[in-house]
Amino acid sequence: MKRILICLLSVFLIIFCLYTEQAQSKIADSVIRLHILANSNSPSDQSLKLEVRDFVLKKYGQNLTASSRDEAVKKIYEILPSMIGEISEFSGENVKISLCEENFSTRNYENFTLPAGDYLSLKIILGEGKGKNWWCVMYPPLCFTEISSVKDKDTLKSILSPEEYELITSKKKDVIFKFKTLEILNKIKTIF
Repeated sequence: MKRILICLLSVFLIIFCLYTEQAQSKIADSVIRLHILANSNSPSDQSLKLEVRDFVLKKYGQNLTASSRDEAVKKIYEILPSMIGEISEFSGENVKISLCEENFSTRNYENFTLPAGDYLSLKIILGEGKGKNWWCVMYPPLCFTEISSVKDKDTLKSILSPEEYELITSKKKDVIFKFKTLEILNKIKTIF
């Protein structure tokens, strides 16, 4: 009886893990995150990081108004060369910019939570990139208010399925547990 219970629990755990990983993957396939790393943790470098954030959002944020993530990716690749030069000139720093997959931990915003996992990210490294970082959702363009308005919620609803939207906006404890499970799975993946 004990073996049967362990087997059933194992099967349930496997199904649960697969479900949460699939849900995260669908959400990740709908967004692009913006990730800015400061040169160092000095007050001036941290301040510059925030100035670069504001510059990027003002100059390029509206350019990412697109009907899909794929369209937003194309737009990023089109502006990437000029973006590198303009941010370097603005910041006075050596700048590296890439569109890459990055692993993020669970991130709580005011009205939603993005689960831990791999996301496509517009990554901006200022100087050595050894300082604290800043990130948000670049597409759909949600960096401006961190999802504080009804309009931003509608933007999220328009790109996510009803189940995905419910998953990231729910404050239920089972959702938090699912996201913690994803964090644990991601840590296990990095070990192996």
